[in-house]
Amino acid sequence: VSRLPDGSCRQHELVRLTLRERVERARPEDCASILRRAAQWHDEHGDPEAAVKYAQRSGDHELACRLIGSYAVVLLSIGRNETLTSWFDWVEANDLIATDPARSDSGVHVFALNGSPQRSERWAAKVRATAARSEGLAKARWSPHAHLVDAWQCRRGSAAMLESATRADELLGPDDPLHMSAMGAVAIAQLLCGEGETA
Repeated sequence: VSRLPDGSCRQHELVRLTLRERVERARPEDCASILRRAAQWHDEHGDPEAAVKYAQRSGDHELACRLIGSYAVVLLSIGRNETLTSWFDWVEANDLIATDPARSDSGVHVFALNGSPQRSERWAAKVRATAARSEGLAKARWSPHAHLVDAWQCRRGSAAMLESATRADELLGPDDPLHMSAMGAVAIAQLLCGEGETA
């Protein structure tokens, strides 16, 4: 065990691997639970990469997707595209694109910014399709993200971008991690529409 500069301790990798193997052999039914708890602990202590890694290894797709969705915007804003790409690769490999709107919306942006327009479009199509076929609460969850994707892709001109961005901004609550993205899209669309003073 080694002490880290912040006062916390970390086990040597070989010790950790040995302990994990022992638990897997002696009590395999407990492994997923232990990994979920590790994911939650790392989430509570501000270590998104470890939290997502443990959630993925636990097999708890819902937890992993929730964590990815909650951290995606923050990591995107600080340029952690490599981490995000690996997470979104995992989401795609497990056919989980259409399970969480915020995460899927973030995937659209990450792939667009990383120079992967085909993947960005594939994710955007999933967001739109999921919003279109959803009903009730599910539609309320997906619709703002479909509008935000339409706004940022700006395929139908600046007026349509402003309309989509404004609708996304209205539908996303102020606590939503993508609310600032919607506000940014509104401001950019206003500038493109010649409404610089409003922006």
